[in-house]
Amino acid sequence: MAEAGQQTPILVIQVQQRYLVIDGHQRIAALQQLRRDTVEALVLDTTSEAEALLLVHSLRNNG
Repeated sequence: MAEAGQQTPILVIQVQQRYLVIDGHQRIAALQQLRRDTVEALVLDTTSEAEALLLVHSLRNNG
């Protein structure tokens, strides 16, 4: 990540006025260690945290 930068966005959902990370905690930690202050994110349009987690699980198993 130090050489090529962030290649894959993290996945988040919006919960009220905040964003909840669904996938990408290790990418965030790596970026923090590199002292990067921005993270590319994809906001999932779902109705619940459970639905988002199921979607991520499904993508990992099928992708």
